[in-house]
Order: sequence, then structure tokens, then C-alpha cells
Amino acid sequence: MITYLSNRESRFWISALGLFVLSLAVYGWQASNSAMLDRSLAERDRYLAAFADRRSVDPAIEEAESEAYWRRYPDVAADLYYGRGGPLGVLGARQHYRDHGYREGRQWTP
Repeated sequence: MITYLSNRESRFWISALGLFVLSLAVYGWQASNSAMLDRSLAERDRYLAAFADRRSVDPAIEEAESEAYWRRYPDVAADLYYGRGGPLGVLGARQHYRDHGYREGRQWTP
């Protein structure tokens, strides 16, 4: 016995199939532009990671610079986001300087 789909059901399945094909196309395009399949992108990612490792910040120096910045600018130290108790922690002072401090004429270096 053959059963036929209603017009509504056939539109649903055609839409679902179209969405599935579109998803596969997007996935395939993204995969083709990833470092997993493109050797030059993988080499670039390795270079950037090595560069970031060489440029890593010494935590003791960062903490000392942040404390100096907070002592110099108590309004920043009391700030809920950039201050001592903020979610950025020790990096809050540097982030405040990058976001606002340099435009306000504040000095970063101790």
C-alpha cells in the first residue's frame, strides 16, 4: 500500500532537506578554511602561538604595574570592573588604561 504525503508534509520535508544541505555546505566551507585542512593556516597558527609565548607577561611585573596604577588612580582601584576586586583581576588596571586611561591622559608606567 502506497501512502502519499500531504502538501503540508511534503513542504516540511523539502524545507528540512534544504536546511540540511545548507548546513552541510556551510560546514564544508568552514572546514576547507580551517587549519586542520590548510597547511598554510596551520603554520600561521603555530607562528602566532610561538610569538604569543615569547611575548607572555611576567605575572609579578604585571601585578606590580597594576598596583602602581591603582595607587596613582584610586578611582580606578575602586571601580567594580577595572578595580582590585573586579572580574579582570590584576589585568583590570591595564585594560582600563587601554580602554580609557590613555585618552584621559593617565600614565601607565610607574
